[in-house]
Amino acid sequence: MKINFYLVLIVVFSLSILIYTQNHSISILAQESNTSMKIVNGFNIPTTISKESQDKLEIMFATDERQNRSATSTPTDFDGWKKLQVETENSVVPQIKKLVDNFGADIESKQMGSVNVIDIKPKDYTDNGKVIVYTHGGGYILYSANSTLLGPVIVANTTGVRVISIDYTLAPFSKWDKTTDEIISVIDELIKKHGYDLNDIAMYGDSAGGAITLALY
Repeated sequence: MKINFYLVLIVVFSLSILIYTQNHSISILAQESNTSMKIVNGFNIPTTISKESQDKLEIMFATDERQNRSATSTPTDFDGWKKLQVETENSVVPQIKKLVDNFGADIESKQMGSVNVIDIKPKDYTDNGKVIVYTHGGGYILYSANSTLLGPVIVANTTGVRVISIDYTLAPFSKWDKTTDEIISVIDELIKKHGYDLNDIAMYGDSAGGAITLALY
């Protein structure tokens, strides 16, 4: 695919928002302003934000299993990986849903290019002929479009643009070329069946999803 300046700008802007909200950035901001922190499950929550926001972050971080997982728990077979992925989803999705519901976005699970996606239209959506494609993080081995739904919902509501979050196949059940082929098939359908021009499709991802996005260029 040919790199388009508009797409790159959106990718960089979106990644900046996501990185800014990560734990490391929050810690730096707190240190610079000499504020106190609330630590939950290894994550830092700044006390400078509203009590409501603190409570919501505390719920989300309290159910995050990443800080509780030791190296000895790494699966050694496919069944083990599937079990870990399911357990992770079950621990995260209910809390994510509570947060997502606050935004009032129109959220629909469907298939595009034979791949499961979540189609997110922001509250009071007006079609402007643009769409953003999102690929989630998780080290290629964890999470899904469901358990990472909060990020793209925030992006959709902030930009007013429709977001397609792709539920790509995780490793070790997918090799790299299968994953990238899945992303391409979604983009192909957006162009051929939904009438989008390539110049009107922005892409972004965080962590592993960011690497997938860059790989497509």
